[in-house]
Parts: sequence; structure tokens; C-alpha cells
Amino acid sequence: DVEEKGVYYYRIKQVDLNGNYSYSKIIDIRIAGGGKEEITLYPNPAVDKFTVNVSIPERSSVEVSIWDATGKLIRTSVMNEVLEAGNHEQEIEVSDLPAGMYNVKVTIENTVYNKKLMIVD
Repeated sequence: DVEEKGVYYYRIKQVDLNGNYSYSKIIDIRIAGGGKEEITLYPNPAVDKFTVNVSIPERSSVEVSIWDATGKLIRTSVMNEVLEAGNHEQEIEVSDLPAGMYNVKVTIENTVYNKKLMIVD
């Protein structure tokens, strides 16, 4: 069972009864999440909108909110739903927010992840 994300390379060695052997071609397997949550924001810096990408290994409640640099809640429940295991994207409009640094808080079940987002004009 592979836990770490990354790229793994495999080949099969086939041994015949007479001792002769051959190898299969090498294949690569890409493990994206490694059984852990992953959150990315793009583009960052953002101008009018950005996308939150959340990858979760199992069905989980996911909530996303936006906070300014002083810790003031700007938007709550940008995303607030129970999602199946997998990769989920939510586009968020921010054209009404002034340029500056923001904190995007992503709560998956009871774990909070803080991601920095820069908004530019």
C-alpha cells in the first residue's frame, strides 16, 4: 500500500521454468493525494476570481471562508457542503474585494487549513 504521493516506476520480471527471464516495459504510477487532504488556490495572485481545489481521500464536510489580513471575516460559506472522495473545484468571485493579502480558511471535517491569497488590481 503506497502512502506517499509522487511517481512510482514498476516493471515485471518473468522467469521461465528453464531459468530464462525477461522484463516488461516500465510503467509509471502517479499517486496524487497519498491519503491526505490537499488544497490549492489558483491563480494566486488573483484579479477577479480564483479557484479553490480540494482533494479529499474520503467523504467529508468542506467549508471555505475568506478573511482579511486583520482577521476580519469577509465571506463565510463560500463553499459549505459534504463532498465525496476525490477532487473538487469551486470558482470564487473576488472582483469586489480590494487588493491585498487574504487568508482562505478551508475546514475539512474538524481540521482547519489556512492558505494565503493575494488579490491584485
